[in-house]
Amino acid sequence: MAAPAKNQPAMPSRPPSRSLSARRRPPPPSKPAPRPVSMALSSPRRPPPPSRSAPLLNLANGNPSQTEIDVAPTPSSTRGRVPPPIPTRSISQPILRQARPAPPPGRMPASEGVEKLSIAAYLEQNKPEWKCLPMPTRLCIQFLVQPRFLQEEGLFRIPGSRTAILAKDKLLLASSIDEASVFEDVLDPAIVAGLLKMLLARHHTATGISRTSQEILGKGLDTVDMDLQPKHIHDALMLIEASDQRLLKAMMWLLLQVVQNDDNRMSVKALSTSVGPSLFCCLSTGVAQRLLKTLLNHPLECLT
Repeated sequence: MAAPAKNQPAMPSRPPSRSLSARRRPPPPSKPAPRPVSMALSSPRRPPPPSRSAPLLNLANGNPSQTEIDVAPTPSSTRGRVPPPIPTRSISQPILRQARPAPPPGRMPASEGVEKLSIAAYLEQNKPEWKCLPMPTRLCIQFLVQPRFLQEEGLFRIPGSRTAILAKDKLLLASSIDEASVFEDVLDPAIVAGLLKMLLARHHTATGISRTSQEILGKGLDTVDMDLQPKHIHDALMLIEASDQRLLKAMMWLLLQVVQNDDNRMSVKALSTSVGPSLFCCLSTGVAQRLLKTLLNHPLECLT
């Protein structure tokens, strides 16, 4: 066996191999600790720029009196015009705002006053023909037209007791009754108002307007021109039966007094929503409300 050469360098020994699991990863670099924020080192807010008229304190003489410095406006070289000067005002001087003059009490616009006077004259000169009206409808209208009941808040809008309404309805259908004692024990006008709406919805009886008359009156709203609708309704009113005319005018005589009274808080819109579907039950709800609203807004043009 040949001996190794003397001049040949020795082979370096290999380090023992490590498994992948035994190898350690270098630790992640540590994050620098957050630097504490000092309120004293925080930058203060910049003061607002001085206005054109800035009040100063005269502390030189020890007197804290307020003086003013007027800053003259600088001309604008780009636009070639000088802005108007701003009026100066002391900081202790309050701002006085002039209030709008209130209208004198007890006054109303001329048109509204004339309309109310005209409606009042119409109500005085066109009282219903009580003898020609059906007895149940007549008793209800005569009861509700009393001044103490016209002031009831929410009249025709707030419903009354259903049991009391049906009891009074059954009493009115009796053959022989004492008219003076029908509503003698009634203290809530909402009961009589609900009974009247129930009677008006019976279009097939004498207490309500017939279907034919309601359809004729509804055609008065077919025109697109709103200014011509009162005239068309007046012309349609002349074509319906005389009994329906008397009943409609009696109801308008009552409803106009309800609208004229400010204590019950019943506007034309609220009254049209509450009574319209019962007075014109054969028409759609929208047409019935529009028809009654037009009658209440233009009573002199539609009824005379």
